[in-house]
Amino acid sequence: MKEVKAEGRPENEAAADMAGSRFGRWTVLDDFITTPKGEKKWHCRCDCGTERYVLERSLK
Repeated sequence: MKEVKAEGRPENEAAADMAGSRFGRWTVLDDFITTPKGEKKWHCRCDCGTERYVLERSLK
């Protein structure tokens, strides 16, 4: 069964909506992970080429 966000959209749709979005130096690539505290970390690439998971609250 798919996990559903509060808005009623499947999680993979949220990832598709974020893919390609830019926040400062970071570009969201595709997916996210959820931390033990329930925060989302998005898979991003920095303008310098570094790839890492960045907390969603840091991308706003």
